[in-house]
Amino acid sequence: MRFIFVISLLSSLGSLYYGYFGDPVLNSAANEWWNTANALAICEMCRYIRVCTYPLVLISGAALVYHDYKHIQYIWPLALLGFFAASYKYWLEKFATS
Repeated sequence: MRFIFVISLLSSLGSLYYGYFGDPVLNSAANEWWNTANALAICEMCRYIRVCTYPLVLISGAALVYHDYKHIQYIWPLALLGFFAASYKYWLEKFATS
């Protein structure tokens, strides 16, 4: 359960950082960690993936606090929808766009 919480938390924080401040490697090279001018534009598919990712932090965090082991029935649909949306986005970027 902790693994699900940590992974969903890191992915949510990472997507928020990239969306508001841009690439952290380029920002660190320029010594501009919090420059909002470097923000990356969010594509339409990324929005759907984020809709599936962000609630996982709250659901898995609540399951950790309350020791609720029925959390899987709430996490699986969001995780599968996010997985298929991300796979489709990857396929579009890799093969459909030339």
